[in-house]
Amino acid sequence: MLGEWHTAQLILSAALFFCLLRLSYTDLTQRRLPNRQVAVVAGLGLLRCLLMAVSTRSVMPLEQATLGALYAVGVAALVAGAYRLLRGQSGLGMGDFKLLAALGLFFSLRAFWILPLASCLCVVSLPLIALGRRGRGTLSTLPFGPYIAIGAAILLITAPI
Repeated sequence: MLGEWHTAQLILSAALFFCLLRLSYTDLTQRRLPNRQVAVVAGLGLLRCLLMAVSTRSVMPLEQATLGALYAVGVAALVAGAYRLLRGQSGLGMGDFKLLAALGLFFSLRAFWILPLASCLCVVSLPLIALGRRGRGTLSTLPFGPYIAIGAAILLITAPI
């Protein structure tokens, strides 16, 4: 049973990775995160929770996933509020919040601070590198979805599921 669980985890992680690639491309080209694509990520998270619940015969994975989604969105709301105070404008769209909630379902409580933090570090550091190369005044808005995807990929690679 344990070997089957690891195989299922690997398949779900690969599916999540490809969903994140598609969402990143869509956000970069269209500046939006479609609900249908985000729903697939949420579905993968729920499927992962259900498989874990069946393998452990416990409902704890579902509770942890729900809390992970709530905490990830809560941390993002704090970041968005701070951004609004500093810049006087909105920094995150509703798609960003939905994607963070869906990823919170997938990663459970581990993601509540790691995922938004990694995403924010990427969104701050990568444009600074680009700004240094291109000069001042070239960056006006950035889609946050690809940075959320980078944070999730870092979490997939570094943290055991």
